[in-house]
Amino acid sequence: ELPEEERNALVRLYYFEPTEFTHQGASWINGSKSWLGRKWTGTEQEKQAISGDFARAQNWARQQGRILYLGEFGTLNTIDMDSRIRWTRFVIEQAGKYGMAWGYWDFCSVFGAYNAEKRAWEKPLLNALSGN
Repeated sequence: ELPEEERNALVRLYYFEPTEFTHQGASWINGSKSWLGRKWTGTEQEKQAISGDFARAQNWARQQGRILYLGEFGTLNTIDMDSRIRWTRFVIEQAGKYGMAWGYWDFCSVFGAYNAEKRAWEKPLLNALSGN
């Protein structure tokens, strides 16, 4: 519940769906190793699930007179890069479609767009994030 009188606050969303895809092998989730190898190919069903989530969030925001900010989204580095890129691009596209500014999670940890060990950007992911 948000205070009705507070109209200068953004509502920050986290988006990591489907969890079985975005969190494959996450050390903090029991059983997530069994999810390893899942792909996100961008089927109509996969896209509709994400689009539907964003549409519901935006409908709520309109009803409440609130502004949404997609403050965290991303995929673990245990996932194949092609799937990560497809998912990331689609999430960014949906954020734009529904009028949300966004911030990727995170810079150089297990979701990172930068590889601290190699001291280099994960170029394909960086390109996806920059719209290339």
